[in-house]
Amino acid sequence: MMPHRVCPKCGWYKGREVVAIEE
Repeated sequence: MMPHRVCPKCGWYKGREVVAIEE
């Protein structure tokens, strides 16, 4: 799985990269 863009529900911006979270 690779971070694509930032969404308020699946992830957030971390500096220059997007962190994807799956719960």
